[in-house]
Amino acid sequence: MTQRVLSCKNKQEAAKSLILSILLTIPVVLLFLSIGALLFVFYQNSIVEQNFNGENITIFMYYILNEMPDGLRGLVTVGAIAAALSSTNSVLGAMASVAVEDLYRPWKMTKGKVDEMHFVKVSRLAVVFFAVILSLMAIVSYFWQKYSDLSLISFALGVMAFAYTGLLGVFFSAIFTSRGNDKLVPFALVGGFLSVLALQPYTFGISIGFSWQIVIGTLIAFSIMQLGDSNE
Repeated sequence: MTQRVLSCKNKQEAAKSLILSILLTIPVVLLFLSIGALLFVFYQNSIVEQNFNGENITIFMYYILNEMPDGLRGLVTVGAIAAALSSTNSVLGAMASVAVEDLYRPWKMTKGKVDEMHFVKVSRLAVVFFAVILSLMAIVSYFWQKYSDLSLISFALGVMAFAYTGLLGVFFSAIFTSRGNDKLVPFALVGGFLSVLALQPYTFGISIGFSWQIVIGTLIAFSIMQLGDSNE
């Protein structure tokens, strides 16, 4: 989404792009739900052991490995790998763009005029930097998921709660209220992160679903934003 918006000529085109992306997401989600419903019907009277070489796998992956013919199985596997690589490249580009354009460029421009090639070189270094960071996070997540004994989907959704709670709290405060300011944003982000961390079973022994963690963390981040007046 960040790359799509950055490639637009003006904010009107960016707004149209976001609206179209939302509309196009609807049939994709319906497709996912249809596949899940069909898999439920297919396996509802069967005893399925969802593992592959000792690893827990989703029912969709179980279906791919055990029911699909070889050619189609390979095609679906390649598609999944391609989607993963595409998502990774998009993330690296978006993170590098935000870091350089929103953080580094304003700071560097205060020191005088800077050649544009400088920012191109910095962007390349930013991509490498975030690639290393994401690789380390992937290694940590691998052992974290093993320790938590959660399915891959449940673990991924649970990890997203750490970042989404703070963001949702800040966005809700900016959209629906006239309170909050930029000084409180870092505290709200940290507050949302810490609230989700406190709700993990390995922290204080609290065991609730990731959806409730998002709700509680968002409320805490939103409350932090409401502590200050607007700076506008």
